[in-house]
Amino acid sequence: IVTGAIFLAGSIYVIAESLRLRYYDSLAPGPGFFPFWLGVTIALLDVVWLYQVWRQGAGGKSESFFPNRSGVVRVAAIIFALALSTALLGTLGYRITRLAFLFFMLAVLGRQNLVITTAVAFFGSFGIHYAFNAWLGVSLPSASIDVLNNLGL
Repeated sequence: IVTGAIFLAGSIYVIAESLRLRYYDSLAPGPGFFPFWLGVTIALLDVVWLYQVWRQGAGGKSESFFPNRSGVVRVAAIIFALALSTALLGTLGYRITRLAFLFFMLAVLGRQNLVITTAVAFFGSFGIHYAFNAWLGVSLPSASIDVLNNLGL
């Protein structure tokens, strides 16, 4: 409950501070748009979380807080994948890096169906890149390797 209260207070602070920024510009959402809705979303989810904790009462699960060996390996793999994808983003570009990252996360760590994994990884990399370029007018990093850059990646 204490953690939930801290998160709720933090989200209320984010909402209050976002109201000091412009919500909408003449062309697009302003700098206050994203933090406002992020704060609202976190506050709503936190209220649901606090309600669930309150209903559960003091008789929570008695499992250990720390993960077992396989859990530690999974957490380390996620951190390594995030670090590697961040390091390769400028070289391989957004689409290739995100495709490999999503495929790894879903196939190795999530153990999902290969068809679903491939589809989600493809649309999560190429689809997001297209959405940012075409709809939002925001450029995501392209590959700095000539071969990949010549292919439009």
